[in-house]
Amino acid sequence: MNEFIDILGSKNFIGDGLNDCARYLEIKNFTISTVMVSDTAYENFKIFLELHKDFDILLTKRELKKSTVQHFKDKHGYEKQGCLIWLRKPGIINPPNINYNSII
Repeated sequence: MNEFIDILGSKNFIGDGLNDCARYLEIKNFTISTVMVSDTAYENFKIFLELHKDFDILLTKRELKKSTVQHFKDKHGYEKQGCLIWLRKPGIINPPNINYNSII
């Protein structure tokens, strides 16, 4: 991943990992509101929840679920795998108040 300053003067990033992430976001034809995540993304999500117990409690109350491993091919025909995550109980979850240097 490479850091750069964008045309607005904000710190930004580009790299193969972000391109790979885009392949997971392309998968959108699910019957319920789900998010497809890579194994690495899910592990980082668990670390985030360990650091932010309030979100962990909230997602537990909303019954966060995770599927078994799913396999798919991206638009270039490369095999990918990840899991689906979703909330069984609906609700609005506000994003964490974290300064990412790109938020003014």
